[in-house]
Amino acid sequence: MNTGYFRFLFIILWTGFCVHAVAQHDSIFIQGYINNVVDNDMNIAIAEDMGTVGILKHDVGKNEGSSQDGFLDLIYMQRKSGTHYYKLKINLEENWNLIETVFWAAKGDTVRIEGDGYLNGTWKIMVDNPEQQEQNFFQDACMEEIKAYQQTLWDYAEYRDWRRYAPEMNEMEWNKTVMHKERLEKKMDSLKIVWHRKVLEVMKNRPVGNVWVRKFSELAKVEGTPLTGDLIRLYRWNKAELEKRPDAGLLWSMLHDAPKAILGERCIDRKMYDLKGNSYQLSDFQGKYILLTFWSRGCSNCVAKIPDMAKFHEQHKDKLTMINLTIDSDEAWRTCRFNDKITWLNLSDGRSVYGLAKSYELKSLPMHILISPDGKWVKRWGGDPIFENGELELCIQ
Repeated sequence: MNTGYFRFLFIILWTGFCVHAVAQHDSIFIQGYINNVVDNDMNIAIAEDMGTVGILKHDVGKNEGSSQDGFLDLIYMQRKSGTHYYKLKINLEENWNLIETVFWAAKGDTVRIEGDGYLNGTWKIMVDNPEQQEQNFFQDACMEEIKAYQQTLWDYAEYRDWRRYAPEMNEMEWNKTVMHKERLEKKMDSLKIVWHRKVLEVMKNRPVGNVWVRKFSELAKVEGTPLTGDLIRLYRWNKAELEKRPDAGLLWSMLHDAPKAILGERCIDRKMYDLKGNSYQLSDFQGKYILLTFWSRGCSNCVAKIPDMAKFHEQHKDKLTMINLTIDSDEAWRTCRFNDKITWLNLSDGRSVYGLAKSYELKSLPMHILISPDGKWVKRWGGDPIFENGELELCIQ
């Protein structure tokens, strides 16, 4: 008998077992079913801070488009330790993105999803951890408001698409559809505020934790929200607890305007810190040119520029201080696999897009700000090849 063959077979089987064991330990398992959805017209996207991590496809049934149970089954390999939040999005054939719901999970967790129909804000998500229990508390407390808002959102999406493919009509008939669409939009806006007010009321009696902070930031980042004053009061009421957290400054910045930088005038400065906790300000480098680059690990153009920037830094570090300023969350920044490639200053102001990025009116990534040796903002570039075409070199000569 060929012992070499059996030894080889044993190695293959053992390797497969080890891979399976690692997958069991380093995965999040998402399972469940959704009743009363049409076959093959719905994707459920699971996303985190840095983009989509998996797609759950509603099972293609045997009834060719009839409504039946949709079974969900996904294994997602997760490298991060600890419990993190994920967004659950529903996307239909017409690319509707109706509402986001959130669940909290860690490596090894099984996430159970149960729902009825397309209103995914009402689906029940069950995970055995304190964060998800708190998330479910908010959902239960706000269920009536969530359902009313999402149903109107659904009605609007259906009406919008009906208008897109509607038969030809005269001007009067078309104007009637415009008016109806505007009424639905106003109703949506009104119900969204009602929902957000209910969330705010629930927050007043809940402990400050990861879920509470997530709810606060979701409310604060809504453009033109009428709840800003209420949020400021809520922040002040919980200030002692919030200031124990690294994201306290970000939450406060979301509620206030940042000082606006003006091209040709003195630069706007703010305290920044590196991965070791050392603090810096732009004024620390007065006497040399400063290139302040806003970036994110999720920006492919930003990452692609790192080798060119490293080369430029090595050639011109005697006359130019280069600073990469992240707009990512603290966790995303600290766990970025490109950090060791950045040989110049890699900093954060802890404010995401609400700090220096807001002061300099960040519109796209990467964005480069050139500050003169006397501290004035003198130039701005977007994704231009300034490290290769000689433009930046000419500016600092």
